Amino acid sequence: MKQEGFVHQGIRKVSMELCGEYYELAAQNDEFYVKYPDQREFINTEWPHFIEETRRVLAKMLQNPAHPQQMKDEIYDMLLADHTLPYSHQDFQIIN
Repeated sequence: MKQEGFVHQGIRKVSMELCGEYYELAAQNDEFYVKYPDQREFINTEWPHFIEETRRVLAKMLQNPAHPQQMKDEIYDMLLADHTLPYSHQDFQIIN
């Protein structure tokens, strides 16, 4: 039985975007593409594995002076809200 922790919807959205970007690169490999021919299905099943990387990327964005303060405030609020969710992926990502 698979049990998932909660994740903020903004973190989920960015994780799915990162997963899609990964697919675009990885699908150039024939073996990968044979195993995962459908990008949408790959994203829908594999995005949880990108949650921790999403948090790292967003946290780094907070340090970048090129990003507007409003964007940083939104990212900060998203990360903070995500951290306070019950059974947040801070505690675990996916348990199979």
